[in-house]
Amino acid sequence: MKLFLIGNNYHYEIEQLLRVFFPDIKLEKHFDEKHDETGNKIVCTSTIGSASVHIQVLIELEDFRKCAEADFFGDDLYKAGELGACSLLYKLLKEYTGYSPEWGMQTGVRPTKIFFNLRRALNENEALEYLENHLYISPLKAKLVQEVCHNEQRIISSAKEDEFSLYISIPFCPSRCSYCSFISHSIDSIKKLIPEYVRLLCREIEQIGKCTKELSLKLRTVYIGGGTPTVLSCEQLESIF
Repeated sequence: MKLFLIGNNYHYEIEQLLRVFFPDIKLEKHFDEKHDETGNKIVCTSTIGSASVHIQVLIELEDFRKCAEADFFGDDLYKAGELGACSLLYKLLKEYTGYSPEWGMQTGVRPTKIFFNLRRALNENEALEYLENHLYISPLKAKLVQEVCHNEQRIISSAKEDEFSLYISIPFCPSRCSYCSFISHSIDSIKKLIPEYVRLLCREIEQIGKCTKELSLKLRTVYIGGGTPTVLSCEQLESIF
């Protein structure tokens, strides 16, 4: 499938959305190029004005050809256009495939972050409505996001000023998943760097240990991994080591 982006650089979000509907898609991206050839293609055109951005999305897949367009507003016109483009494309893909993803057009790994930000500007019910009506998340999954946020908030509130959590990045995996957005590499492709990485990582952990000791900070949890992390409490670490 070919993706043509005219006047914008929304390729990352659009590509993630396309993979919701077509997990094994092979996408060929073109920027500001003509798209008069036939074949499976999606064209996203944006025109930024003084106070709005006009988005047009054309989809041509097999015998399905449809176009949708609208104006979008916001303080950040790039973000408004990116969200608007995904919204228009989502509706067209849903019509084409007949598939309604429970997570709607939300493709990030942290939907709770969106909910937290929404609650700062809106009330609880309005934040839920935004998830359902603007990101097209199902009511069941929207409630799940809300529940997780409440649990996260309770954990955050229990943290003390002299405590900290440590993230240890392990950017190597046996294989790299196609959906992964983390900075990671398959072991086969970067195996020679692992010994040096481990040496420097151990050195950095030692330095962090010295700094936290000087500041009288207590380690609460350790987050180990990259794309697929493991979170351990200090009590769990003691039982392992």
